[in-house]
Amino acid sequence: MKKLILGCISVLVGMGASAGVFVDFNSTNDLATLFNNNDNDLNTANVESGGLGDSGAVKPSNSGQVFACNQASFNLASNELTVSMYVKVKNNVNSTSAENFWLGFTRDETDDYVHAGGGTSDPEEFYVLIKEGGNTNEYVLVLKDGNLRPASSTTNSVTPNSWYYVTLTASRDTENTNFPFMNASAAMYNSDTNGTVGSLVMSVPETNFRSASATNTGLYAFFGGVGPANNGMDYWDNFRVVSSDDPVLSPYDLWAQEKGLTGSETNYAANPDHDALNNLYEYGLGGDPKADVDAALMPTYSNQAEGGTNWMVYVYRRRLDAAARGLSYYLELNDELVEGTWTNSGYEADIGSFAIDASFETVTNRVSTESLDAQFIRLQIEL
Repeated sequence: MKKLILGCISVLVGMGASAGVFVDFNSTNDLATLFNNNDNDLNTANVESGGLGDSGAVKPSNSGQVFACNQASFNLASNELTVSMYVKVKNNVNSTSAENFWLGFTRDETDDYVHAGGGTSDPEEFYVLIKEGGNTNEYVLVLKDGNLRPASSTTNSVTPNSWYYVTLTASRDTENTNFPFMNASAAMYNSDTNGTVGSLVMSVPETNFRSASATNTGLYAFFGGVGPANNGMDYWDNFRVVSSDDPVLSPYDLWAQEKGLTGSETNYAANPDHDALNNLYEYGLGGDPKADVDAALMPTYSNQAEGGTNWMVYVYRRRLDAAARGLSYYLELNDELVEGTWTNSGYEADIGSFAIDASFETVTNRVSTESLDAQFIRLQIEL
């Protein structure tokens, strides 16, 4: 009888990083930790199973509300700041020209609530505003600085009940030394439900304007809006603030940050829970790097006869958005562990796949057991 022996899972070693502020709304604890809020409705906020990707999303109430980031302040005097968020847009059926969502910076970390009618008019706050236009499904992207509206853009191409990615970037104009001036731009992009940012929907190009906030060195980020009863935004998710001093976080770095990994724990090859999977395999297979619960994530195998050939069927988990994350999965075979060579050949790859949830699928491969007395097989995940 020919044998196929499962080998160890191997890894390419790399380093992770952490920076900025990121909130993936997978539990109300995230809100309690990073934001002030006075709205008890958020105790049942994660009502859309899976939400954007697999995280769950905040569903706003019908009143206006803002949550100010009170864990870290950001310096606009010398750095460029970008705040971003995903929103699921409700259709503008009434053509009400209501103001629905705002995202930006404030000087006051305790400013955790504003009224829906026009957002905030505080002269020490600046933000991007999404408002419904005067026509059905018309939306306007507006830069606001207190009561001032220095620039805007309009589109009729918003698709109701779809996700969009909204971003505001601001910097101090250091060339204007006599008065505080700011450079700011905003954009709204299409987004897949897994968070992949697509084509541009509308944008406000970089605009230079005088701002009371431009001198500030301790800004706090916030977001807010109105709920679906007032048309508005249906869901919000994945709030992020990045400073130009911060390293750009990769999807893996964001995952490590969300899982609470720090320092050398973020390395691909690190294994904080001392189980069978290091961090890269926890990431690739959907594990928890701080909990030894990996048995259900491990590849499975079985014997199968088909068309007169005996096969070993090997099945592993793979992220649905693996390509967007830069992940690759493949098998390697070897017939001699001491002097043999591992090769990515000798098997039928990806002969079938099946989605098991909003983020992962199973991938089926098979290897003939007819020709060799023994073979070894291992799953490789690379990033």
